[in-house]
Amino acid sequence: MSPPGMPCIKFWHPILRVILFASSFWFSGCKTENATETASHLKPTIVRFEQKLAQAAEKGANQVAELRHHHAIIYRILVEEMLGMGPADSNITSEYLNQFQRDRYTDSLTSDVLKAFPKDRDPLLYQTLPNAIAQFKLTFESQTPKQITTFISGFRYQAAIDDSGDLLIGLDTYLGQKYRYYATAPYIYEYQTRRMSRDYLIADALRILLQDQIIPTKSTASLLEEMIASGKIHHAIKTLQPEIPDSALFRYTGHQAHWAAQHERAVWQYLVAQNLVYSSERRSKSRFLDDGPATLELDPNAPPRLGEWIGSAIVDLYMKKHPDMSLPDLFLKSGSDIFKESGYRGERS
Repeated sequence: MSPPGMPCIKFWHPILRVILFASSFWFSGCKTENATETASHLKPTIVRFEQKLAQAAEKGANQVAELRHHHAIIYRILVEEMLGMGPADSNITSEYLNQFQRDRYTDSLTSDVLKAFPKDRDPLLYQTLPNAIAQFKLTFESQTPKQITTFISGFRYQAAIDDSGDLLIGLDTYLGQKYRYYATAPYIYEYQTRRMSRDYLIADALRILLQDQIIPTKSTASLLEEMIASGKIHHAIKTLQPEIPDSALFRYTGHQAHWAAQHERAVWQYLVAQNLVYSSERRSKSRFLDDGPATLELDPNAPPRLGEWIGSAIVDLYMKKHPDMSLPDLFLKSGSDIFKESGYRGERS
């Protein structure tokens, strides 16, 4: 039995709504002296569902069925939405899930995940990520997520938010670019595997949480508005965790980041000349916001998502002129006002 397939891997963007180091905490744009003590109470707990499932599967389908009573949300999401096995309350579904876990590929994958992220011992998962989430909650006065649940789904999802506002992390999508099973999955493209490493985990987690803080853009929103919405998220990640490198922030290689920096003005001029800046046409927006190997209409070497790069530049310029503005207030500010006040004309400074 080969690993289950799907049309495409579901990343935090654009399909779902989906690496931090401890640093000074920010609240309302100011440092807080007791932030560390306060944030310690905001750290979410870690639930290793993939390990619980593996242990249950060793005892049989009845034990797997017990998981739906103790971990109802992740159980339902996994069997109904991620794996498409059927209703969560069905005993047949429990048998399917049991077979999925006992498949030799899934069993091997579970072991590889445990080696890569040792239970209770991996500092990224048990220290850095909870600290990052606590900092996010402190800044945005959020009560969620209270829990981080890890799982495996055959490379289907990286990060998601469940119905209760808790964070879900697919650890099998962070095993490293050269992980042996990635090349066997026909629904994973080469440009995607480069970002399937632990170096991207915390940036991905923050990004999906921050997307929930953005006022949803309407389908009629312009390319500019959506670029600036992305720019707000990039700025927030950099503010919350300045040690995250641009490679993890923009998901670019060094060559791609260099290309974007060198051609930023030319890209902006192209958007203006083609009347795309204020276009709300979905196809036009997707060319500069959706993921892919490159922006081929500009240049074979042009990286994807150049709209995010420009949106980040606009927001950064705006915030330089409003250094006392808090991140929550930034997220409430309209894109049109941010653009007007930024003075952006194709260059970051």
